[in-house]
Amino acid sequence: MLGNGLSSSPSNTPPPYDRARFPHVTVLDNVDARHRLVTERFGIERLVAVTGWSMGAGQTHQRAVSYPEMVPRILPFCGSARTSPHNVVVLEGVKAALTADAAWNHGWYETRPTRGLRAAARVYAGWGFSQAFYRDRAYSELGQSSLEDFLVPVLGGLFPRRSRRQQFAHEALDVGARRHRPDPGLRRLARARPGPSSCPARRTSTFRQRTTSGRRDTCRARSCA
Repeated sequence: MLGNGLSSSPSNTPPPYDRARFPHVTVLDNVDARHRLVTERFGIERLVAVTGWSMGAGQTHQRAVSYPEMVPRILPFCGSARTSPHNVVVLEGVKAALTADAAWNHGWYETRPTRGLRAAARVYAGWGFSQAFYRDRAYSELGQSSLEDFLVPVLGGLFPRRSRRQQFAHEALDVGARRHRPDPGLRRLARARPGPSSCPARRTSTFRQRTTSGRRDTCRARSCA
């Protein structure tokens, strides 16, 4: 997903779209970009099924609505076609934990806001996993001997991939809404020439989408518009 720290994100995009300048991206933008990647780059015309968890479930619903001729079956889990008010409140709590770190600096961070990311990960831990997960100490199956070991190195290492732009997409999810006009900055970003990132926290480049194979491929510009 755009904004997840692996595909093009505020932390790895070169100027003038780095950090706080990174355009707002919706679930529909991600679905359209991935559709064009799959069809134009890989030449796939029809899928057996689409599945996804959490925001991936939201994208699964959106792909079925946007491209029904290509997606005959969907298997979404732990997600919805529209983000509920309660889910928005939960996401706002995660965002508040991150932005409370002075290093965040309204999105103009010069160093990674480590304290905010760790706090956000702990907030996320309370609803990202079930009561049964903690009661049965399922985190031990992940190789962690204690709850603290799970919260700090595991969630603390995974959570930084999620950016505020990705959270915006989650909160705005509504498969039944009318098609929107993408943020103009997103199209300009797709056409921008790659260069070194100005973000001291992470220096990579190019506009890219994470592919389903786990490989990191650079898209053709129009595939990500």
